[in-house]
Amino acid sequence: MADRDLAEGHVITEADIWARRPGSGEIAAYDFDKVVGKRLMRSVVRNTQLKWGDLG
Repeated sequence: MADRDLAEGHVITEADIWARRPGSGEIAAYDFDKVVGKRLMRSVVRNTQLKWGDLG
């Protein structure tokens, strides 16, 4: 989940995302490290659940 507003093209850092419960999103908490370093393909607002298709 996005911990703040993020612009399209932003490269995800640990500070940008947070695993929240109940964990009903597409990306599981154990995939946290796979998300860090990925580039956003669209802008997202705070508290938006990320999907694999959002990442490039």
